[in-house]
Amino acid sequence: MTPLQTEINQLTRQFWVTKEQVKADKYDLSASRYRQVEQDEEFYEEPKVTLERLRQLEQAAEGGLTAVGKLLLNR
Repeated sequence: MTPLQTEINQLTRQFWVTKEQVKADKYDLSASRYRQVEQDEEFYEEPKVTLERLRQLEQAAEGGLTAVGKLLLNR
């Protein structure tokens, strides 16, 4: 197999390993030993941005409650 195809196979759910690889790992058949898993890069938003989003959500919820309250009181 070409090196690129080998890498593609190891990143998908199904993948191939050679007998030599299995033998080198003392016949350990754990998929995690042979399959390369890429870690997602961690992303942290600035606290002030998160706080502003929460305020906007709170305002939207308050507006919705006000509208529902008006509908119920105008019956």
